[in-house]
Amino acid sequence: MRKVFVVLAMTISVSLFITDAYGFKQEDLDKLKKTGKCIGGDLSSANLANADLEESVLENSDLSEANLSGANLKESDMYGVDLQEANLEKANLSKCNLEEANLRGAKMKNAILKHASFEKSNLTNADLEEANLTSANLKDSSLGSANFKKADLSNADFRNSEMTNTILTDANLTDASLIGANLYKVNFEGANLKNTDLRRANLKWVDIKKAKNYEEAKVDQSVIDKETKADTNKQEGFSLKAI
Repeated sequence: MRKVFVVLAMTISVSLFITDAYGFKQEDLDKLKKTGKCIGGDLSSANLANADLEESVLENSDLSEANLSGANLKESDMYGVDLQEANLEKANLSKCNLEEANLRGAKMKNAILKHASFEKSNLTNADLEEANLTSANLKDSSLGSANFKKADLSNADFRNSEMTNTILTDANLTDASLIGANLYKVNFEGANLKNTDLRRANLKWVDIKKAKNYEEAKVDQSVIDKETKADTNKQEGFSLKAI
């Protein structure tokens, strides 16, 4: 009988160790798969690659380091979720509510994020290379050192966002709004700035002339550092205040 108890105790210990190692709670994962809802749950490090989670409700859940590559999360409610270091490459998050979410260091290369709302979210150091953020809402977000290389940011809203050292090389910013954004040391090389609204943005240490169609951007009242190399004074419609 004693041996039975010892074996049973060892089995429980191993089971607990495995659960802790994976991070997520199995009951939360099962609930999501069964009902499409997991509010405030623990799905950290869960493997949800290629899962069909369209219109799921995941408010305030922990999905840090989760594998969501290729997953369909279209129109899901992900308000306040923790997606820190999560893998969202090639995932479909179009029309998702990701407001006030933590996406710090998230991998979102080639993700579909059309019309998604990231308002007041943290995307510091996130990788969004070649992602589609057409008409996405990123107002008041933290985007420092995020990588948007070759991303489609047309019609996206970056108003008042923190974007220090953000990479925007070869990105499409046609008709995007960056009004009041902090663009200190942002790399615009090769980016398309056709009709991009940069009014009241901080453009210190930005070489805007390396961008495409920079002369068509709206930049009146922007704060321009002396290092900015665009000869804006000769361009019609520009009213820049250098400091």
